[in-house]
Amino acid sequence: MFGMGAGGATVPVVNLLMGVPLNGAVATSGLVLSINGAAAAWIYIYKGALLPLIAVPAVAGIMLGSKIGAGLLTKVNTRSVRLIVITMLLLAGFRSLLKGFGI
Repeated sequence: MFGMGAGGATVPVVNLLMGVPLNGAVATSGLVLSINGAAAAWIYIYKGALLPLIAVPAVAGIMLGSKIGAGLLTKVNTRSVRLIVITMLLLAGFRSLLKGFGI
């Protein structure tokens, strides 16, 4: 329902329940997603279901992008991040509704 990283669930929980600033919650979610993605990719590579030539550069790029994104989030206005997160959650919810109704 939430996807592999479950950012739609973890960002609000980390922000609202744990009191972490929104920028930190988004950065944490991105970092966790990159670590989970690397672990999942390794399992698929080991089983021969994924080509290392594609997976390794992709995982490296995701982890590098996560690190850069986490650094940039400290410089971005929290209000802007909040607006982006809310917009993405609303779009994901709308998409899920359409998919549920078979549209």
